[in-house]
Amino acid sequence: MAVCDADYQFTLVDVGDADRQSDGGVYSNSKLGFAIDNQLLGFPSSEKLPSSEIKVPSVFVADDAFLLKSNMMKPYPGKQGDVTKSIFNYRLSRARRIMENTFGIATSRFKVFRRPIIASESTANSIARAVVALHNYLMVIRSHTESSYNYCPPGYIDVDAGASLKPGNWRRDIYPIDCWTNSNWSDWVQQLLAKCKCSARKIQGVL
Repeated sequence: MAVCDADYQFTLVDVGDADRQSDGGVYSNSKLGFAIDNQLLGFPSSEKLPSSEIKVPSVFVADDAFLLKSNMMKPYPGKQGDVTKSIFNYRLSRARRIMENTFGIATSRFKVFRRPIIASESTANSIARAVVALHNYLMVIRSHTESSYNYCPPGYIDVDAGASLKPGNWRRDIYPIDCWTNSNWSDWVQQLLAKCKCSARKIQGVL
């Protein structure tokens, strides 16, 4: 279970849940889920919407596996004929893609997650935590160095190009480009995240 920010850095991680559980089940049984539900994380105060007096809370962005809550947003279900709801789902999808890219960058660079980890549960959890720490450190360095820095160089992250998506190069590093389809890509990502024991895809504070 993990949360990231708009800079592709992990901000909260709860490692060690069984991969046979659904994302929603992992969340419900995790310390992170308990802390979020009981407002123990020091959420920022509600803020006014642009050009409005209406205040809204800070939220986590989640997918369909999670319950809609005052501090957690998820897509409207099904195919939407309502334009407003369709636009909302599109923007939410863009926000959630940052979490997918964060996991993708870490997995493409740390190949230990390409296959099941042959180790004790304690060691596997320590490996996952170490990767999270190293990934964040390298992403911070990246933000203060020349654009040629090779951990996450230009073009490595997905880019929205108008109505289309330009896939980041990390995808080619961990999954054959000629095999990309919506269904098998999603299935592969799901299996990958289960192996990482960090199977939720959420992002904090981006809509």
